[in-house]
Amino acid sequence: MNWDEERLLTAEVDAIHGLDLTGDGPPVLVKDPALRAVWAWSPRARLLALGADVGTRARDAALAVWAGAGREEAYRPGEPPAALVRLVAALDGTEALDPETAGPETAGTGTPGRGTPGAEAAARGATRTGTVVTGASGAGAAVTPGPRRVRPGATVAGGPCFVFPVDVRAPDPSPLPVVVSDAEGRDTARRWIRPGNWQPGEWEELIGGRMGEWAMAVDGREPVSICFSPATNAAAAEAGIWTRADHRGRRLAPAVVAAWAGRERRNKGVLFYSTSADNHASRSVARRLGLTPLGWIWTVR
Repeated sequence: MNWDEERLLTAEVDAIHGLDLTGDGPPVLVKDPALRAVWAWSPRARLLALGADVGTRARDAALAVWAGAGREEAYRPGEPPAALVRLVAALDGTEALDPETAGPETAGTGTPGRGTPGAEAAARGATRTGTVVTGASGAGAAVTPGPRRVRPGATVAGGPCFVFPVDVRAPDPSPLPVVVSDAEGRDTARRWIRPGNWQPGEWEELIGGRMGEWAMAVDGREPVSICFSPATNAAAAEAGIWTRADHRGRRLAPAVVAAWAGRERRNKGVLFYSTSADNHASRSVARRLGLTPLGWIWTVR
Protein backbone atom coordinates (compact mmCIF):
# COMPACT_ATOMS: atom_id res chain seq x y z
CA MET A 1 0.00 0.00 0.00
CA ASN A 2 1.26 3.49 -0.86
CA TRP A 3 1.28 5.35 2.45
CA ASP A 4 1.34 8.94 1.24
CA GLU A 5 0.71 11.72 3.77
CA GLU A 6 -2.99 12.01 3.01
CA ARG A 7 -3.53 8.29 3.55
CA LEU A 8 -1.43 8.36 6.71
CA LEU A 9 -3.36 11.26 8.24
CA THR A 10 -6.66 9.61 7.38
CA ALA A 11 -5.56 6.29 8.87
CA GLU A 12 -4.43 7.87 12.11
CA VAL A 13 -7.48 10.06 12.64
CA ASP A 14 -9.70 7.09 11.83
CA ALA A 15 -7.86 4.90 14.35
CA ILE A 16 -8.09 7.54 17.05
CA HIS A 17 -11.52 9.08 16.57
CA GLY A 18 -13.28 6.99 13.91
CA LEU A 19 -14.20 8.35 10.49
CA ASP A 20 -17.14 7.69 8.22
CA LEU A 21 -15.40 7.32 4.87
CA THR A 22 -18.40 5.99 2.96
CA GLY A 23 -19.62 9.35 1.61
CA ASP A 24 -18.93 10.68 -1.87
CA GLY A 25 -17.47 14.02 -0.87
CA PRO A 26 -16.87 16.53 1.88
CA PRO A 27 -17.33 16.63 4.67
CA VAL A 28 -15.86 13.45 6.08
CA LEU A 29 -17.71 12.71 9.33
CA VAL A 30 -15.94 11.99 12.62
CA LYS A 31 -17.66 9.32 14.71
CA ASP A 32 -16.46 10.49 18.12
CA PRO A 33 -19.57 12.20 19.51
CA ALA A 34 -17.49 14.48 21.74
CA LEU A 35 -15.90 16.22 18.74
CA ARG A 36 -17.26 18.97 16.51
CA ALA A 37 -14.33 18.80 14.12
CA VAL A 38 -10.89 17.32 13.50
CA TRP A 39 -8.26 19.20 11.50
CA ALA A 40 -5.17 17.18 10.59
CA TRP A 41 -2.39 18.52 8.42
CA SER A 42 1.15 17.83 7.27
CA PRO A 43 3.51 19.46 4.78
CA ARG A 44 1.74 17.79 1.81
CA ALA A 45 -1.73 16.86 3.03
CA ARG A 46 -4.63 17.94 5.17
CA LEU A 47 -7.88 16.46 6.39
CA LEU A 48 -11.08 17.98 7.78
CA ALA A 49 -13.73 15.87 9.50
CA LEU A 50 -16.89 17.32 11.03
CA GLY A 51 -19.12 15.97 13.75
CA ALA A 52 -22.37 14.36 12.65
CA ASP A 53 -24.40 16.81 14.75
CA VAL A 54 -22.97 19.94 13.08
CA GLY A 55 -25.91 21.75 11.48
CA THR A 56 -26.23 22.44 7.77
CA ARG A 57 -25.49 26.17 8.01
CA ALA A 58 -22.43 25.66 10.23
CA ARG A 59 -21.25 22.81 8.02
CA ASP A 60 -21.50 24.89 4.85
CA ALA A 61 -19.70 27.81 6.49
CA ALA A 62 -16.92 25.53 7.76
CA LEU A 63 -16.51 23.93 4.34
CA ALA A 64 -16.24 27.37 2.74
CA VAL A 65 -13.37 28.22 5.08
CA TRP A 66 -11.77 24.85 4.39
CA ALA A 67 -12.05 25.19 0.60
CA GLY A 68 -10.40 28.63 0.70
CA ALA A 69 -7.98 29.51 3.48
CA GLY A 70 -7.86 25.94 4.75
CA ARG A 71 -6.38 24.69 1.48
CA GLU A 72 -4.09 27.64 0.89
CA GLU A 73 -2.46 28.17 4.29
CA ALA A 74 1.14 26.99 4.53
CA TYR A 75 1.82 24.20 7.01
CA ARG A 76 3.30 25.40 10.29
CA PRO A 77 4.04 22.68 12.85
CA GLY A 78 3.30 23.70 16.39
CA GLU A 79 1.01 26.60 15.52
CA PRO A 80 -2.76 26.45 15.25
CA PRO A 81 -3.74 27.22 11.66
CA ALA A 82 -5.25 30.66 11.22
CA ALA A 83 -7.89 29.00 9.06
CA LEU A 84 -8.76 26.72 11.97
CA VAL A 85 -9.65 29.76 14.09
CA ARG A 86 -11.94 30.92 11.28
CA LEU A 87 -13.39 27.46 10.96
CA VAL A 88 -14.26 27.36 14.67
CA ALA A 89 -15.94 30.75 14.32
CA ALA A 90 -17.90 29.36 11.37
CA LEU A 91 -19.04 26.42 13.48
CA ASP A 92 -20.14 28.87 16.18
CA GLY A 93 -21.93 31.07 13.64
CA THR A 94 -19.86 34.08 14.69
CA GLU A 95 -17.39 36.40 13.04
CA ALA A 96 -13.93 34.89 12.74
CA LEU A 97 -11.21 36.04 15.09
CA ASP A 98 -8.05 37.68 13.79
CA PRO A 99 -5.34 35.19 14.78
CA GLU A 100 -2.84 38.04 15.10
CA THR A 101 -4.87 39.84 17.74
CA ALA A 102 -6.95 37.12 19.36
CA GLY A 103 -4.58 36.71 22.30
CA PRO A 104 -3.22 33.67 24.12
CA GLU A 105 -6.62 32.07 24.63
CA THR A 106 -6.99 31.57 20.88
CA ALA A 107 -5.12 28.30 20.82
CA GLY A 108 -2.10 26.50 22.10
CA THR A 109 -1.02 23.44 23.96
CA GLY A 110 -1.13 22.26 27.52
CA THR A 111 -1.62 19.13 29.56
CA PRO A 112 -3.96 16.66 27.97
CA GLY A 113 -7.18 15.29 29.23
CA ARG A 114 -7.68 12.34 27.04
CA GLY A 115 -10.80 10.84 25.81
CA THR A 116 -11.26 8.11 23.02
CA PRO A 117 -9.43 5.57 21.11
CA GLY A 118 -6.77 7.63 19.87
CA ALA A 119 -6.29 9.06 21.75
CA GLU A 120 -9.29 9.61 23.75
CA ALA A 121 -10.30 6.59 25.67
CA ALA A 122 -10.34 6.44 29.38
CA ALA A 123 -7.53 4.35 30.53
CA ARG A 124 -7.49 2.31 33.65
CA GLY A 125 -7.67 5.08 36.16
CA ALA A 126 -5.36 7.09 33.97
CA THR A 127 -6.29 9.62 31.35
CA ARG A 128 -5.58 8.60 27.77
CA THR A 129 -5.27 11.08 25.06
CA GLY A 130 -5.47 9.40 21.73
CA THR A 131 -2.69 7.00 21.91
CA VAL A 132 -0.89 7.66 25.03
CA VAL A 133 -1.68 7.16 28.64
CA THR A 134 -1.12 9.76 31.31
CA GLY A 135 -0.83 8.51 34.86
CA ALA A 136 -2.61 10.04 37.81
CA SER A 137 0.21 12.51 38.32
CA GLY A 138 -0.31 13.89 34.83
CA ALA A 139 3.12 12.84 33.61
CA GLY A 140 3.76 10.50 30.74
CA ALA A 141 2.94 10.41 27.09
CA ALA A 142 -0.22 12.00 25.77
CA VAL A 143 -1.90 12.39 22.49
CA THR A 144 -3.34 15.85 22.57
CA PRO A 145 -2.29 18.98 24.35
CA GLY A 146 -4.46 20.61 26.92
CA PRO A 147 -7.53 22.32 25.65
CA ARG A 148 -7.69 26.07 25.23
CA ARG A 149 -10.67 28.26 24.57
CA VAL A 150 -10.82 29.57 21.01
CA ARG A 151 -14.23 31.16 21.44
CA PRO A 152 -16.91 30.84 24.09
CA GLY A 153 -18.26 27.33 23.71
CA ALA A 154 -15.33 25.96 21.69
CA THR A 155 -12.21 24.18 22.90
CA VAL A 156 -9.28 23.35 20.62
CA ALA A 157 -6.45 20.93 21.37
CA GLY A 158 -3.64 19.73 19.14
CA GLY A 159 -0.36 17.88 19.03
CA PRO A 160 2.24 16.32 16.74
CA CYS A 161 2.01 12.82 15.32
CA PHE A 162 4.69 10.43 14.14
CA VAL A 163 5.01 7.30 12.00
CA PHE A 164 7.10 4.30 13.00
CA PRO A 165 9.76 3.25 10.51
CA VAL A 166 9.77 -0.41 9.54
CA ASP A 167 12.52 -1.32 11.99
CA VAL A 168 12.53 0.36 15.41
CA ARG A 169 15.11 -0.43 18.05
CA ALA A 170 15.56 1.01 21.52
CA PRO A 171 18.77 3.05 21.66
CA ASP A 172 19.65 1.70 25.12
CA PRO A 173 19.07 -1.67 26.79
CA SER A 174 16.25 -1.70 29.31
CA PRO A 175 17.37 -1.79 32.96
CA LEU A 176 14.43 -4.13 33.64
CA PRO A 177 13.15 -7.24 31.84
CA VAL A 178 10.74 -6.48 28.98
CA VAL A 179 8.03 -9.06 28.36
CA VAL A 180 5.89 -9.10 25.20
CA SER A 181 2.44 -10.49 24.42
CA ASP A 182 3.41 -13.83 22.96
CA ALA A 183 1.88 -16.98 24.44
CA GLU A 184 4.54 -17.26 27.14
CA GLY A 185 4.27 -13.59 28.02
CA ARG A 186 0.47 -13.70 28.32
CA ASP A 187 0.71 -16.69 30.63
CA THR A 188 3.40 -15.04 32.75
CA ALA A 189 1.42 -11.80 33.04
CA ARG A 190 -1.38 -13.61 34.89
CA ARG A 191 0.96 -13.98 37.87
CA TRP A 192 1.83 -10.28 38.02
CA ILE A 193 0.43 -7.66 40.35
CA ARG A 194 -2.14 -5.57 38.48
CA PRO A 195 -1.27 -1.83 38.38
CA GLY A 196 -3.75 0.16 40.44
CA ASN A 197 -4.80 2.35 37.52
CA TRP A 198 -6.23 -0.64 35.65
CA GLN A 199 -9.59 -2.16 36.51
CA PRO A 200 -9.60 -5.97 36.87
CA GLY A 201 -11.70 -6.64 33.77
CA GLU A 202 -9.67 -4.25 31.62
CA TRP A 203 -6.42 -5.76 32.85
CA GLU A 204 -7.62 -9.24 31.89
CA GLU A 205 -8.51 -7.99 28.42
CA LEU A 206 -5.08 -6.41 28.06
CA ILE A 207 -2.90 -9.27 29.20
CA GLY A 208 -5.07 -11.76 27.32
CA GLY A 209 -4.34 -9.95 24.06
CA ARG A 210 -7.90 -8.79 23.39
CA MET A 211 -6.72 -5.17 23.28
CA GLY A 212 -3.93 -5.82 20.80
CA GLU A 213 -0.26 -6.42 21.34
CA TRP A 214 1.63 -5.18 24.38
CA ALA A 215 5.08 -4.95 25.90
CA MET A 216 5.84 -4.36 29.59
CA ALA A 217 8.90 -3.64 31.67
CA VAL A 218 8.54 -5.59 34.92
CA ASP A 219 10.11 -4.96 38.33
CA GLY A 220 9.73 -8.22 40.20
CA ARG A 221 6.04 -9.05 39.73
CA GLU A 222 5.03 -5.45 39.04
CA PRO A 223 4.60 -4.01 35.52
CA VAL A 224 6.01 -0.49 35.73
CA SER A 225 6.04 0.58 32.06
CA ILE A 226 3.45 -0.57 29.52
CA CYS A 227 3.02 0.02 25.80
CA PHE A 228 -0.16 -1.25 24.15
CA SER A 229 -2.67 -0.49 21.37
CA PRO A 230 -5.46 1.77 22.70
CA ALA A 231 -6.48 2.92 19.21
CA THR A 232 -6.64 0.73 16.12
CA ASN A 233 -8.43 0.12 12.85
CA ALA A 234 -7.95 -2.55 10.19
CA ALA A 235 -4.74 -1.00 8.89
CA ALA A 236 -3.19 0.99 11.74
CA ALA A 237 -2.43 1.03 15.45
CA GLU A 238 -1.40 3.78 17.86
CA ALA A 239 1.11 3.30 20.64
CA GLY A 240 -0.21 3.95 24.14
CA ILE A 241 2.48 4.29 26.79
CA TRP A 242 2.34 4.47 30.58
CA THR A 243 5.24 4.45 33.04
CA ARG A 244 4.78 4.44 36.80
CA ALA A 245 5.89 7.70 38.39
CA ASP A 246 8.68 6.16 40.47
CA HIS A 247 10.22 4.54 37.38
CA ARG A 248 10.20 7.50 35.00
CA GLY A 249 13.52 8.80 33.74
CA ARG A 250 15.00 5.29 33.49
CA ARG A 251 14.53 5.02 29.70
CA LEU A 252 11.99 2.26 30.04
CA ALA A 253 9.51 3.89 27.66
CA PRO A 254 11.69 3.62 24.51
CA ALA A 255 12.36 -0.02 25.31
CA VAL A 256 8.71 -1.04 25.70
CA VAL A 257 7.56 1.06 22.73
CA ALA A 258 10.16 -0.58 20.49
CA ALA A 259 9.17 -4.03 21.75
CA TRP A 260 5.48 -3.25 21.17
CA ALA A 261 6.21 -2.10 17.62
CA GLY A 262 8.00 -5.36 16.89
CA ARG A 263 4.87 -7.25 17.90
CA GLU A 264 2.17 -5.01 16.40
CA ARG A 265 4.01 -4.58 13.11
CA ARG A 266 3.03 -8.15 12.23
CA ASN A 267 -0.67 -7.19 12.37
CA LYS A 268 -0.89 -3.64 11.00
CA GLY A 269 0.38 -1.87 7.92
CA VAL A 270 1.36 1.30 9.77
CA LEU A 271 2.02 2.30 13.38
CA PHE A 272 1.54 5.78 14.86
CA TYR A 273 2.67 7.70 17.92
CA SER A 274 1.09 10.98 19.03
CA THR A 275 1.81 13.40 21.83
CA SER A 276 1.41 17.01 22.94
CA ALA A 277 3.74 19.89 22.25
CA ASP A 278 4.58 20.46 25.90
CA ASN A 279 5.04 16.80 26.84
CA HIS A 280 8.80 16.81 26.53
CA ALA A 281 9.24 13.31 27.93
CA SER A 282 6.92 11.85 25.32
CA ARG A 283 8.50 13.79 22.48
CA SER A 284 11.89 12.58 23.70
CA VAL A 285 10.70 8.97 23.30
CA ALA A 286 9.74 9.67 19.67
CA ARG A 287 13.07 11.35 19.06
CA ARG A 288 15.15 8.62 20.69
CA LEU A 289 13.37 5.95 18.64
CA GLY A 290 13.86 7.86 15.40
CA LEU A 291 10.14 8.08 14.62
CA THR A 292 9.25 10.01 11.47
CA PRO A 293 7.34 13.29 12.01
CA LEU A 294 4.06 13.27 10.08
CA GLY A 295 2.06 16.35 11.05
CA TRP A 296 -0.33 17.77 13.63
CA ILE A 297 -3.85 16.78 14.63
CA TRP A 298 -6.20 19.44 16.03
CA THR A 299 -9.57 18.69 17.61
CA VAL A 300 -12.50 21.03 18.25
CA ARG A 301 -14.98 20.32 21.04
